[in-house]
This record gives sequence, structure tokens and C-alpha cells, in this order.
Amino acid sequence: LLQEPGVSSASVSLIWERAHVVFDSKLNTAQALADAVEDLGFDSTLLSEAPVNEADCAISADLHLSTAKPITKSVQKVLEGLCYIHEVRLLDDKLLRVRYDPCQIGARTLLKTIREDYPDTAWTVVPPRLEEVSRVLELERKATSLWTCFR
Repeated sequence: LLQEPGVSSASVSLIWERAHVVFDSKLNTAQALADAVEDLGFDSTLLSEAPVNEADCAISADLHLSTAKPITKSVQKVLEGLCYIHEVRLLDDKLLRVRYDPCQIGARTLLKTIREDYPDTAWTVVPPRLEEVSRVLELERKATSLWTCFR
């Protein structure tokens, strides 16, 4: 499914006989994806189709630079190049605010990515506020039955 046009993510559970597919409706349709599953030799029934605003499921975390060197725009660019990052803002020379999809990427990945390119820097993560995490979890719970699934 990931090779189909417009598909940005697909997760399949053979045990539950379900697939959750996120795709760009300008490039593909749910029925075409269901047909692609059929072409692979699996029975396919479209259970639901509803648009999901991925930005609604994003949370923010602040990354504080603990070393003396100031943050450069290049660190910001490194993070902007990652998938599932919605926004990276340079708040000052020692603080980045990163808005990301917590279901796909986490703070450890953000830090690991920075450390690969900038090994001499030390960072502290201020996690998202509890209200923000609760909001995302509630949206995800409601959307679970609405996302495109196949059986």
C-alpha cells in the first residue's frame, strides 16, 4: 500500500484483519486502495472513510540547548527534514519549539537526529503539556472508528 500514489502511512493487522491507511485524496481514493488490496489476493471491504486533519493530532515540545553554542538555522532545517514534523520554530538562540505527530515520532528521535549532525551539543526536552496530550489522545480515540480501514 505504501507504494500506491498519495499513501503517506499504512498499518496492517493480520490478526484483526484490518488496515489503517492515510492518503492524499487528491492522488488516490479509498476504493482504489481497497482494489489494490484485492489485487494482492486479500478480501477487502471498505469499513469507513473520513478525512483526518493530521495537524489536529500534533503536539509541541520545547528543546532547550544546554551548551554554550547558540542554535543555528541549520539545526532547525535538520528537524524540518524529518517526516511527521509539522513545524519547527526557533524561539531564541537556545530554544526550539517542535510540533510533531506523537503517534509517528517522539522526542528521542528528535534528539537522536540532532546529535547525529551536532554531537557536541547537549539538549533538554520540555514535554508537551498534559492538556495537549489529552486532547490528542481523545481525537485519536474518536478518529479510530473513522479512519479508512479494510477487512
